[in-house]
Amino acid sequence: DKRVKVSRENKKICENLYRDDDDILYRVSYYHNRINLEVSHIISDGRGSISFFKCLLYKYLIIKYHLKDIEIENNSSFHEKIEDSYKKNYTKPKFRKLKKKTIYHLDEKKKKDKIHYDIEVSKSELDETAAVRLICHNEDNEIISTADELVYASVKGRISLMSPSVCSFKNGVSTFYVRSNGLKGKATLTLKVLDEQFEAEFTVKKEKTAC
Repeated sequence: DKRVKVSRENKKICENLYRDDDDILYRVSYYHNRINLEVSHIISDGRGSISFFKCLLYKYLIIKYHLKDIEIENNSSFHEKIEDSYKKNYTKPKFRKLKKKTIYHLDEKKKKDKIHYDIEVSKSELDETAAVRLICHNEDNEIISTADELVYASVKGRISLMSPSVCSFKNGVSTFYVRSNGLKGKATLTLKVLDEQFEAEFTVKKEKTAC
């Protein structure tokens, strides 16, 4: 069986866990005194992942500090075990429009078609994470689901990318995720598509302290 290798944190959060047929669908990493567990929803939901993470930390503490191994009790009720945590806890982010630009595309008959791009953010004052999306639509504000241009993302300041730096449109929308790096200050996410550039500015107000 393939063994899990614990490694120093060196990848973006949620980077693809599945590459080959024999890949293990979870990743364990560390950074200073932080331990990370990333789990594919193919094998578990959030509640199951938390239970597994607790067991993992429990075994780690036993080995590191030579503690007595005791049986772990699961105090969850039957209702809690079958509950869909995603439906209970997930809140769809509310996006706020920042900018709107009009770009002219030339079709095969050399007629100009107006293509609009809107950039929206879920929040500008950042404590942990935020979502930014670029929307492609026509003059009638209808999303262009066939849009396939590549969008290039870069960050500056007190944030880092959680998603890939290059993403294509999917059903007319291209979405990126950023997170605070734990330091107060200003930050900017820049998105480039074709010859146009869009910026989303953030203020990181909450500074993380070391555990």
